Amino acid sequence: MRLLLALRAIFFVLLLPGTVAGYVPFGILRAADRLRLPELSPSSVGASILAIAGAVVLLRCVWDFFAKGKGTLAPIDAPRVLVVSGLYRFTRNPMYNGVIALIVGEAWLFGSVSLLQYALLVLVFFHLWVVLYEEPTLTSRFGESYRVRETRTARIAGDRLRGAGSDVAEGIGTIRRPHRFCIRRRRPASRQWSWRHTPRSRHSARCLTGRS
Repeated sequence: MRLLLALRAIFFVLLLPGTVAGYVPFGILRAADRLRLPELSPSSVGASILAIAGAVVLLRCVWDFFAKGKGTLAPIDAPRVLVVSGLYRFTRNPMYNGVIALIVGEAWLFGSVSLLQYALLVLVFFHLWVVLYEEPTLTSRFGESYRVRETRTARIAGDRLRGAGSDVAEGIGTIRRPHRFCIRRRRPASRQWSWRHTPRSRHSARCLTGRS
């Protein structure tokens, strides 16, 4: 059973991302006569790093779907378990981010404006697909678990400073260092008290700790 799932995962990777980020860009570059080996330069190195990073993100998401979700990236063979680990802690759609990074890296590497325009079209398609199909489908399938996930993770990486599976990132903007409100005697004989709002200090005063 696990071997069959692995074969399906490999097949759909070759069929879907292989077409979107491989076969179609190849055709665009060939039609524009851009299929030439780029010269070694800082620009080509940066483009290669971006493309490789995108491919790594894509493959990591495929692995998480296989290992944790018990499914593949294809809508007809989707994960049976909601995946919230790995890169899915930070965004709900890291796989799409990886594909876009891969295509943009290819466009940069070969200096193709047409391929960059194609990347923008793919980005728009991904957005519409997520909003109109994927999110309603996942909400229907996983119910409250997915609705909670929507409030804690970004649709696209960076659009919110929140992380999934933990409240730590969600509270980054609200946690403040506690203040100390200390009561100190002016003089031992006066029996008068003064309130001072002070940072942490090494004194023997009686202090009350609170948050603001």
